[in-house]
Amino acid sequence: MVKQFHEGMNVKVKDNGEYSQPFPETNRVKQGCVLAPTLFSMIFSTMLTSAFRGGVTGVGFRYDTDREP
Repeated sequence: MVKQFHEGMNVKVKDNGEYSQPFPETNRVKQGCVLAPTLFSMIFSTMLTSAFRGGVTGVGFRYDTDREP
């Protein structure tokens, strides 16, 4: 889907107020692309799942309610 979204895309680079000649886009996800945040979230979620697989889940809390005042 990402490949089809960008297939045949040409880009220009703005430097010092002037644009370059158009050239083919080859990186698949460009800055400002509507897909970039979604793809980042998916990859980041997968990375975290892989990193913490088999670990303790959740946040632990300790209470000091048994102590005498």
